[in-house]
Amino acid sequence: YHVQFRSSFSSVGMVGGKGSLMELSIRGCRIESLADVKPGSSLEVWIEVNEGEPPLQIQAAIVRWSRERQFGLEFEVIAPTEWTHLQEFVKQLELEPYQRAQQQKETDM
Repeated sequence: YHVQFRSSFSSVGMVGGKGSLMELSIRGCRIESLADVKPGSSLEVWIEVNEGEPPLQIQAAIVRWSRERQFGLEFEVIAPTEWTHLQEFVKQLELEPYQRAQQQKETDM
């Protein structure tokens, strides 16, 4: 799902960085960042889904591709509570277009 959230990431032996999370699914995400990350790197990632709430933490995500200031991650290790939070959040993203359409119909009546 196309989204835009702030994120940060770090890796052993690599300088951490910040970026904008541009797409999100329960299996991974796409991040736009000036950081130079290499495919195959393992990153710990924090995603700021809601301002004022603790960020969603992905303990390990593998960089699957990197090009033009963007890279794709596949989530590998997520704590059970974070996994539940991620699933609920992605489910909410799935419902949003439908909910907006329903609200528009109700407004038009």
